[in-house]
Amino acid sequence: MKKRVVRRIGLYDYILFSVVYFVQGALGIAALALPLFLKYEMNLSIPQIATVYAITSWPWVIKPIYGLFSDYYPIKRLRRKPYLFIACAVAALGWLMTAYSHSYLLLVIAQSIAALGIASTDVFADGLAVQKSTRKTKGRIQAICWGSRSLGAVLVGFFSGYLLNFISYRTVFGMTAILPMFTFVAILFVREEKHLQKLPSLTKTIKDIVQAYIRIPMIWIVALFLFIWFVGPAFGIPLLFLMKEVLGFSETFLGILRTISSIGGVIGAVLFWKYLDRFSLRKTLFWLVLLNVAITLIYYFLINPVSALIIYFISGMLGIITMVACMKLVVGICPRGIEATTFALVAGISNLASSVISPYVGGQIFALLGLKPLILISALTGLVPLLLLRYFKK
Repeated sequence: MKKRVVRRIGLYDYILFSVVYFVQGALGIAALALPLFLKYEMNLSIPQIATVYAITSWPWVIKPIYGLFSDYYPIKRLRRKPYLFIACAVAALGWLMTAYSHSYLLLVIAQSIAALGIASTDVFADGLAVQKSTRKTKGRIQAICWGSRSLGAVLVGFFSGYLLNFISYRTVFGMTAILPMFTFVAILFVREEKHLQKLPSLTKTIKDIVQAYIRIPMIWIVALFLFIWFVGPAFGIPLLFLMKEVLGFSETFLGILRTISSIGGVIGAVLFWKYLDRFSLRKTLFWLVLLNVAITLIYYFLINPVSALIIYFISGMLGIITMVACMKLVVGICPRGIEATTFALVAGISNLASSVISPYVGGQIFALLGLKPLILISALTGLVPLLLLRYFKK
């Protein structure tokens, strides 16, 4: 019996998790090409670009649905592997369609399809990891996943800008479409046990989940805390064009900034697990809220390449520390038996704030007031979550 548990996860499983998360990080190769393409080839304004990002982020909001669907509607008694194949193909199709998009509507559809494929791949891979994990291997799997994602982001950060000196935006989108196919190939070698156990009805499961959420109001307090924290108006897109058009940063240097930010993120993750994890989570969140407000205001002083490098490094490091702390917060309030669904639900609510509402509102405020007032408003709204910290246990 012991042998079977040890052998549940093998080399090909680790390879799959590494590839899935590496590809997620490597998709950043189009992170510069997309907004520049929208502005210089599609002739969209900055508020319109922010709206595109908001509209096409909806697949990240409904992540719990993917997990429930694959649980209750297995294909040939397999709950993850067939869906991973489909998700990879959908992601590749979305980026390929983006490369051939010549209208606003087609572009929005293409990017929505790409986001649907990537978001669902994330859910199905996480589900497979949960199925195959044991108490001894779950920490190792998480380390491999986040390490691979960070490695992917670091490696492509520089090339996301450098390649634009030699190839077109559309060619970058075509290259991005190839990345999900690496996951597709990795899945071929993974073995998944056929699902023979009969699950309770979907209606009963949803009813049990709702009852659990009613019994545990802390779930909604945490969800509200994260929503308020991440809903502050984003200024990343206006800042990008300030750096390119006003400060004169080249595409190559903008790519270097992405790499520096990713390196800061890796260091931030190490710092959290090695030092910050021992402190009270409420105290950690308190200081993170204040530090995030401070780093937001520091963007006022982004005036040259040196200041940009420093700010992006600190911002990347603080961003990952914040993300890991929030993950720890959510894990701590998940009811037993519906941990994955609760985690996905709270993540969906925070994604609604950070990926849909935040960029849209930021684009509209930028159109009305400009970048500096937008940064100030973003910083001030970042203080609001402090009002909810008193509900968290010490």
